[in-house]
Amino acid sequence: MSLGRSIDHWGTNPGDAIDAALKAIETALQDLLATDPAYWRTEQKKDLLERLEKLQAQQTALKLRVLATAGDIAEETGAKDASAWMRAELLVDKAVARSQIKLATGVAKYDLVAAGLAEGVVSQDKARVITKALDKIETNPVASTEDLILAEKLLVDYATRLTANEL
Repeated sequence: MSLGRSIDHWGTNPGDAIDAALKAIETALQDLLATDPAYWRTEQKKDLLERLEKLQAQQTALKLRVLATAGDIAEETGAKDASAWMRAELLVDKAVARSQIKLATGVAKYDLVAAGLAEGVVSQDKARVITKALDKIETNPVASTEDLILAEKLLVDYATRLTANEL
């Protein structure tokens, strides 16, 4: 089933599910922002920070999945590419927009990295480090496909225990 704006054979618009999910996230976030963490218990703060870290990685996974397929946005709007559209419409700096598109393309190539982001165990910074390393291995004429697969497994595993700088 397509998540576009077309009507499927059941008479529903799949885009409605996307809109409803986004509205639920926005509402929940507004509810949390309406409270003052100064009055929260320490355990609540720790729990929130841990869960937000995971949610941030998952949000990044979703954003990168969309950006990896965003060429149609550029076509529809007449932008040179998706990063040009991001600069014009979202007011994202040129270098940041290009970096995000590059990361989206990189993550799309590596299933374990994408899965780690979606699970919330690999952050955006870690995904950037891992995809850069994997791209170097991929272009190394001495490295085999098996080397690349093993490196991806190891780096994603290490990402659950190390910071981006340590990776």
